Amino acid sequence: MTDGVQMDRLAARDRLTVFTLHSAYEIVVVGPAEGEILVRGGQFFRDFTPAHLTGATLGGSFVKALSIYVGFRIAFDFGRGRVLTSSVKTITLAASCPQPQVI
Repeated sequence: MTDGVQMDRLAARDRLTVFTLHSAYEIVVVGPAEGEILVRGGQFFRDFTPAHLTGATLGGSFVKALSIYVGFRIAFDFGRGRVLTSSVKTITLAASCPQPQVI
């Protein structure tokens, strides 16, 4: 478990499991420097979905770009708009897992 991660310090195919107050998310890093990911979980991502990890926010206009931190919410951008999660409770990192198939 960790208190936070910066995308640009991860490698392509690293996998994060993030538990928020209301949901669980699996995140596979595709392009760490750009924040490109595949995400599954919550009510909006039933299957692995290409998205952009905008960053960590407390809900206002401040966003810590390309990061996820315990206590903050995650902002994802994808084809249908922006998703803002509930507060992050835990983050687990598994390095270099096989990339899942996008449906």
